[in-house]
Amino acid sequence: MKFYTVVKVWLWNINNLIRMNSKVILLAGQYGTSHKTVANTLCKMANERLSPTTWQPIAKTYSIDDEVWERSGGPTAFFKLPNDKMRDEYWQDACSLIERDISKDNPVYAIVSLHIVYFGVGEKRFFSCVDWDRLMSLKPRVILTLIDDIYDIYTRIITEHKSDAVISGGKIIISDILSWRIREIHTCNLLAKHLYINRKMFPSINSLLNSPDVISKIPKLEEELNVIFNKPCDHFVISIKQDPEDFYRLLFDYKKLRVYLSFPISTPRKAKDDSFFDKLLAFRKKIHKDYIAFDPLAIDELRFVVNKDKKGNKIIKSKLTNRIIYGVGTPIVSPPGNTLETCPIREDSESLEAIFESVVQQVNERDLKLTSQADYVVMWRPLYGKETHDGVAAEGTFAAAKGITVHSYHPTEDRIRGKPFIHNIGTERLTEDALFKALKDCQKEYEKKQIEETY
Repeated sequence: MKFYTVVKVWLWNINNLIRMNSKVILLAGQYGTSHKTVANTLCKMANERLSPTTWQPIAKTYSIDDEVWERSGGPTAFFKLPNDKMRDEYWQDACSLIERDISKDNPVYAIVSLHIVYFGVGEKRFFSCVDWDRLMSLKPRVILTLIDDIYDIYTRIITEHKSDAVISGGKIIISDILSWRIREIHTCNLLAKHLYINRKMFPSINSLLNSPDVISKIPKLEEELNVIFNKPCDHFVISIKQDPEDFYRLLFDYKKLRVYLSFPISTPRKAKDDSFFDKLLAFRKKIHKDYIAFDPLAIDELRFVVNKDKKGNKIIKSKLTNRIIYGVGTPIVSPPGNTLETCPIREDSESLEAIFESVVQQVNERDLKLTSQADYVVMWRPLYGKETHDGVAAEGTFAAAKGITVHSYHPTEDRIRGKPFIHNIGTERLTEDALFKALKDCQKEYEKKQIEETY
């Protein structure tokens, strides 16, 4: 027994000698994006696939919201607290506890789920309890904002999260969900950019951090300064209708090229061109197979066909069942099966028009965000029907302006004589074989630049 104790202490000391800081991944998003399901799936995949290099466990999950609910008496009690200060204190306590647990468990990857923005339904008010200093102390390296179709989000909220979200007799509506999502994305983007301080803005501190002989004389000074003065986090927006493999590659296979797929949707949908979407699905599968794909069809909210009457007035027609297949793999979170039974949007012009402009705006914002987080943009049939499509053109122009590599694929039927390049982007038209060769070449160059394979 005595020998066993000595060995145990010896192993504990060895473990502490090689102890490394956990790499913290934040999973954020509005209610209905099923953070815990995503976190548990990623944790399981990491533990099964990654080989341990130290005594540390590979991955563990943590939930700030679960800790908040436990301390405040549950979501309903939390939202009914009389003031924001009390909510903030619960959040700070929960974050401190998570920090303590991560330090104690010391996993290589700590996957932390949380809501950056809350929505008090009864009060019809958005608010955040996030304390930036507390969050900084977790030292996150990447933030993922999870999104999904607003119709499915609504269904999950009023079925799976009813007691959490419907507070004080309030009622959540589709426009609330749209507003909630864009706030979550923008706040996460701000956190990623500005959670840490850029040391180059403070030359004397930068000089100090580069002077080990000076800084080593003050215990823990270097460690604390390196927490505060750090490079920005990466921030990615990704749909929970993408396959778990997409998520895994994004976080744990860092040498894979990130590719955004840009293609027309509204025109072929209006034309009911099933052949176009069949070929597109086959193309998307090839990209998803070998790269980290950001796929705009993992969200399909603009299922409306817009026509005009004789007087020029808009007439919105469509069915919410008119969802284009997103099936590249299996969604990391299963879609609810009863969306159309619970969703308050009915198939009439008035209901659809009430959210139409907001959906259009968010589609455009979201797709440009997806474009900006890619290393490579593939424009698939940007001249479908021998015409320019505004969304595809905007994404290609945006990517080119940011220095992102852009290539485009054109079948013979889309080509216009005398125009070898796409409008003002200057991207050369390629065959499918040439496009995939260009992708492989870019992948090889990308691998040479990457030092770490994961976060």
